[in-house]
Amino acid sequence: MIFAIQFLLNILAGKIIVTVLINKQPKRFVFDTGAQLLISNDLMASNNNPIVGSATVTDAGGKTIEQNIVKVPDLTLGNVPLKNGMAEGFEPKVINPHHLREI
Repeated sequence: MIFAIQFLLNILAGKIIVTVLINKQPKRFVFDTGAQLLISNDLMASNNNPIVGSATVTDAGGKTIEQNIVKVPDLTLGNVPLKNGMAEGFEPKVINPHHLREI
């Protein structure tokens, strides 16, 4: 089975930037195939994403913090919808900026 999607991307400061739709609203994210999905606490709050758990994570700089896990009811990248996916909420000032983050 072959699976492929197409989507537009931009390069900004050496990072791959993609536009995803969250609850049908366009949001720009850094695209990192090796990272989990992170959503800023501000975006999480504005979308009323329900908190379903928490996780202790360590960033590339060795800093360990507790993050909320939230349900993202509607996220689309290109032509691929993700319904009721999970993401980690984060505070952009705390996480190493080289990780996947909403910008």
